[in-house]
Parts: sequence; C-alpha cells; structure tokens
Amino acid sequence: MTRSITEKLIRRGVVAVGLAVGLAATIGRPAYAHEPVFAPGAHTHSKGLQELSLTYERARASGAGQKETEQELTLEDEYGLTANWTAKVEIPLVDKSVIGDGSTGIGDITLATKYRFLRKDLPGKQFSTSALFQIKLPTGDDNRSPRLGSGSTDFVGGLLHGLESRRWYYNTDARFRLNTEGGGGLKKG
Repeated sequence: MTRSITEKLIRRGVVAVGLAVGLAATIGRPAYAHEPVFAPGAHTHSKGLQELSLTYERARASGAGQKETEQELTLEDEYGLTANWTAKVEIPLVDKSVIGDGSTGIGDITLATKYRFLRKDLPGKQFSTSALFQIKLPTGDDNRSPRLGSGSTDFVGGLLHGLESRRWYYNTDARFRLNTEGGGGLKKG
C-alpha cells in the first residue's frame, strides 16, 4: 500500500472518529469529568455519566540508517457503572512507518475498570482510594511489518489515591504490569 493511500485512510479514520465523537457529544449528556494527565486518578464517574476523549500522538526516531515514524489516534470511552465503579475502553488507530515500509490499522485495545473503595468527604475537599485493573488485548496485527500490536495479552493492577480540593489536587499510584509473551516469542520488559 503506498503512503498516499495510507495517509488517505488515516484521514478518513480521523474524520470518522471525529464525526462519531461529535455525534455522541450532541446527543449525550455532559459528564464534566476529567482524568489527570500522567497517571490515572482515584476518582470515578457518577453512575450513568460518560467521558469520551480523542488523543493523537506522533513519534519520530532516526539513526543508523533507519527512520521510524508512528502516529496513533486513540478513542477512549469511560463510563460510570455506579458512583464508585468505572469501566473504560481504549481503541487505537495506528500508522507506523520504518524505512519506507508502512502499516495502518487498529492497534492493541485496552479494557480497564476502576473501583473506588474509600471516599472521605470533608468541607472543600475529597479523598479517594481506588483499585485499578487493565487488560491489553492482542488485537493489533503483529504479522505485518512494522507490527501494529505486541501480540501479547498484558495485565496491569494497582492502587490509586488522590485529593481533590478547591486549592490543591494531587494523585499518587502504585501499579504493577505483567507482560506475557507475544508474537514471535517477544516478551517486552
């Protein structure tokens, strides 16, 4: 597949996801929800509230005669099952290129759940502690070159703690990731 066709497919995918998010935003109720930037927060969404987000990442690397480019457009849907239990799915559309060879398609999908087992409300602030479980499924094609997924099923578990107040906001977490063996006998460290 030539680069121009690949770029057209990526653009169509971006437009389709953009339209889906726009449609969901116009017919859905606002959630007024958020998540910290660098780590998962301990808070959960209220029952029935939904958070849709679309992220774009681009990375380039070169050296030793190689040039690598990766673009990823990820649709994330987070939903409050109860006031203390949230479920999430992340679906990435990946475009990779290594020395002229390119692959485009769905990457590895992640399913996650978070359960808040401790919540303490005080005047002007709230403390929360939650348990997190994630599973990354090998949905990306690992037979292509370059690979769109790892070919492995990986697990993450952890504890999250946070404070939200009028003046301060912090989050801390402890997580463990278990990587299993993927396609071609590869096990990421």
